[in-house]
Parts: sequence; C-alpha cells; structure tokens
Amino acid sequence: MSYHAIENLVESTILIIERSHLSIEEQRNLIYNLYQFQNRFDTSYTTLRCFSFLEKIGYIKKLPVDQHPDYKSDSEYFASIEENWIPSNIDQADEGDVVFYEDGFIFPEYGSDTWKRLVEEGKWSEAKEEPQEIPVLNLISTGIELAEKYKDKSLMHDFYLAFLNAFFEFDISSEDGIPKYFEDWTNNGELLKLRELFIQHSLLSIKKKETEF
Repeated sequence: MSYHAIENLVESTILIIERSHLSIEEQRNLIYNLYQFQNRFDTSYTTLRCFSFLEKIGYIKKLPVDQHPDYKSDSEYFASIEENWIPSNIDQADEGDVVFYEDGFIFPEYGSDTWKRLVEEGKWSEAKEEPQEIPVLNLISTGIELAEKYKDKSLMHDFYLAFLNAFFEFDISSEDGIPKYFEDWTNNGELLKLRELFIQHSLLSIKKKETEF
C-alpha cells in the first residue's frame, strides 16, 4: 500500500472534520486517533499540513522553544539543537516521547507527553481532556460515514482500501478487534457494520487502480 495514500486519507478526513458540526472535543479526539492510525505505517510527519485548523481547535501549538517544560533547567541543551525532533522530557531522551522543532519553535500536539506537561503547568487550558482511543474498526466506519455525509465518494473508497490493505498486510490484527477465526467474523458487531457500509455504498466493486492505494 502507498503510505502517501494513508497520509492523504488522514488529511482529507481532517478537512471534512473542519466542515463538520462535531464539537471541538470530538474533533480533537477523532483527529488524534487518525494520526495514531497513520503512525502505524511508514509515513512522514504531516501534521503541519492542516496547522491553521488544528491550532484553532487546540490540537497543536506553535511555541517558542523557551516554553518547553525543560528549557529553564537545561537551556544549554536547547541552544545547541540541530535536529527536528527533541525529547518531550530530556531526562528520558532515549525512551520517551518527542516533539517537533523548527526554526526556534516547538509544535506539541494534543495527547503527547509535552501536551500533558503543559496542561499540568496551566499552559494548555483549552484542551485538558485526555484523548479516548477509538478502535480501528470503529475509526474506519466513522471515516466512511463522514465521507458519505459530505459526499466524498473517493474518500469512502480510500477508507475501504485502507482497511483491506491493512488487514492483508497484517497492520491490523486481533488486538484491533479482528477475530482470529473466520466463524467469529459473523458475530463481530463492528465488522458487520463495516460490511453493511461496504455493501450499502458499493465499495466492494472499487478497483485499486482507481485510487492512490
């Protein structure tokens, strides 16, 4: 599967979310889960593609590097930064989360370790709630339903093929709600819902060559 296709699927879905009537909290949480899905694959960092909207809903911030939670305790480290990814916690540099850095600014994201630390310091008041995991099967269904609501047939096709390719390439598994045994598929509510969506919107007939996948 083309991982650029996954990047574009996530970006296209965010553009629809921007048009939606979902609450800001629902938008943030859905976007968080979309990026979690994207990060399963060998994709590039693409969050800044939708920066204006994501900043507006409190999903991302552009902050001077001196607002990093560890800046005051180790300013020398920050004065010598040469890479685009720096630790969220410099005491856990080898195993902790990272935050994107560019031209003197950090770009912490909702749900990250840097976000948690900034919330604790009272510097991220507009998005204090913890993100809630959306299971992959439910995320695919939600994506198809949103695309259908805004009449984006191409995006519906992409969600179908994203699911299909991820399944056959073992990027999703029993840990994501995929039954190990075929007979259990007929009793899985989320898979049955997906099947109905695939049939209802004629997604089973889509040809791979007609999409980025």
